[in-house]
Amino acid sequence: MYLFEFDKRFSCTYNYLQDGLIFSRYLKIGYGNRFIFYDFNEPTKLHESLRNNFDYILIDPPFLNEQCLNKFLDTVEFLSTGETRLVILSGICHTSCK
Repeated sequence: MYLFEFDKRFSCTYNYLQDGLIFSRYLKIGYGNRFIFYDFNEPTKLHESLRNNFDYILIDPPFLNEQCLNKFLDTVEFLSTGETRLVILSGICHTSCK
């Protein structure tokens, strides 16, 4: 399992600046080498070894507009095999919600 995320706090360590000094901080929730920095504005700027390498993909787009969703789907296309299962999380309430 990998985490593709913009927020580097999810990596095992991250660097931050305080009083002009750079510190590294370890997070217990860190994903280590399973953390992959991801910016949906550059949807396929990923290491080539990830191409067509995922059987299951779960995405949780930060915005539910067409531009953001299309970029996420570009990433899905880059990562997926021919038989990848995709789950999309959203805040949209469907007709079954009450």
